[in-house]
Amino acid sequence: MLCGSGNNGGDGFVLAQLLKEAGRDVAIVSCGNPSELPAEAAQAWSDLRPSGVEVIPFSDESTAARLRASDVVVDALLGIGVRSPLKPQAIAVINAMDACARPVLALDLPSGLDPDLGVSLPAVQATATITFLALKQGLYLGDGPKRRGELYFDSLGIDAAALEPPSLRRIGAADLAPFVAPRPREGHKAQFGRVLIVGGGQGMPGAVRLAGEAALRVGAGLVTVATLSAHQSVVVGSRPELMCQAIDDAASL
Repeated sequence: MLCGSGNNGGDGFVLAQLLKEAGRDVAIVSCGNPSELPAEAAQAWSDLRPSGVEVIPFSDESTAARLRASDVVVDALLGIGVRSPLKPQAIAVINAMDACARPVLALDLPSGLDPDLGVSLPAVQATATITFLALKQGLYLGDGPKRRGELYFDSLGIDAAALEPPSLRRIGAADLAPFVAPRPREGHKAQFGRVLIVGGGQGMPGAVRLAGEAALRVGAGLVTVATLSAHQSVVVGSRPELMCQAIDDAASL
């Protein structure tokens, strides 16, 4: 478990104590100065000390060996406390986690990932991330989806209404339900929207064919592709639901 000197490190101390109480073999690699911990993290550090959890300072070679010998590595280095540019030691710790070839669990956010933009500064490549209180938008933007691995969320019992209003909102099944309501049995394609797709340069029918299929898949009732006459067989042959009109000049269109 790699712990920094901020509140993310405090999360790591709490997890380390829980693992110790559960009978697991756990060790902490300290990547900061405990005297610089904020109040809550300092309390977690104080609570952990009597447990007998081994604490070792970070060093490139010895830490790399310990990480390779571990079953799971826990990233409690930076979390949402990341600042750009990263300090050289933070980069060294992140590189060590990425090089160990072991599963990495990130607490709150993969260290080095911008919590707002999802930019890797660089960031840890996590196998899984558990994030707390609210879903950070950086987990969904930029490098976030790739770096976070499998994502878990725990509100810690805090009502979302007590937090700052979100800057982004995810589209879920409930948002889409009104647009994909069952259609009447007596309905026909002309009642569900008409789409005209114009395109396809000489020898390039693929884009209009794919666009036509996409329009059908999202629910358009009547889809027509206007393209060169040489492309008609390609469009209709691979997607017969499409109507295809040969257009060889602007006047025909």
